[in-house]
Amino acid sequence: RSQDDITEIYNTGFNAELLKESRVTGLYQQHDDYLWMTTESGVGRFNLKTKSFDNPAYIEPIATIPFYGLQCDGTGHLWLSMATGLIRLDDVNQSLSKYGKEDGLLAVDFIDGPFARPSKDLMIIGGKTGLNLFSPQSTGIRSPPPKVIITDIEVRSEEDPNYPFSIEDAPYLAETLTLP
Repeated sequence: RSQDDITEIYNTGFNAELLKESRVTGLYQQHDDYLWMTTESGVGRFNLKTKSFDNPAYIEPIATIPFYGLQCDGTGHLWLSMATGLIRLDDVNQSLSKYGKEDGLLAVDFIDGPFARPSKDLMIIGGKTGLNLFSPQSTGIRSPPPKVIITDIEVRSEEDPNYPFSIEDAPYLAETLTLP
């Protein structure tokens, strides 16, 4: 082989911020148009036709976060691993969702954690505490928890004859509650 076998070579000059003192940690080719790249300095989308980075505005909040892995889930969502959890990047809806321990991950530190997608319904990511297995299709966008409305309060005590005590007005209408 000779160096002539490689027809195009890109170096750190084509996006110095993304590749500065960094190693590439993940690559994913999206159709014939884009190459998504994660590095220890961030994430970027390289346009294969124009040979330039054209990062969409919606990835700006995560553009400079260190990422350690990249995997497509088969439905077009990209999953990026970082030291504080996972990010699901939805290029169609131009949205980002973060996942952490509160979503069922064993831990959130995925530095050097390998990614695998053995089937369309299963993704695996290794971390410091073991393997996280999940179905990307059932890991939807989380909705905020419902509001809690206290409709009644009753306090009972055997030591005090003034009890049981209840609040007459609806507790959710009061700014403060005072118990006797």
